[in-house]
Amino acid sequence: MIDLSAAATGQLQSNLQTLKATNANVIQADVQHWLSQQSNDQQYDLVFMDPPFRKDLAVSCCEKLESQGMLASRAMIYVETESELSMLQVPENWHLHREKKPDR
Repeated sequence: MIDLSAAATGQLQSNLQTLKATNANVIQADVQHWLSQQSNDQQYDLVFMDPPFRKDLAVSCCEKLESQGMLASRAMIYVETESELSMLQVPENWHLHREKKPDR
């Protein structure tokens, strides 16, 4: 779990301890910088992405996950974006499994 906020990462770490979860890490960092520094040594099967809205981060994070080789061959990526974003541009080899838009 990566977040720039010290308060958010502290809460995430506390939640992991409460749950006695040992299969997750919390990193306080700028996710764009962190993704740029990674190699494909670690590949992820499941990614949850909920970037701050209206900062154009979702597309670049998706592209970096792909270009850095950070995804397992059958990885599932959950992305949450602002509702006014009509279509999230993702790498060509990604396939939409499900989409849900809020009821208005």
